Amino acid sequence: MPINLAEELVPKMIKTIKDIKQ
Repeated sequence: MPINLAEELVPKMIKTIKDIKQ
């Protein structure tokens, strides 16, 4: 489960960071 959770959280975090930088 931790692996699946990370696989979902990482892309969300990256998108959030990109949105903030924009």
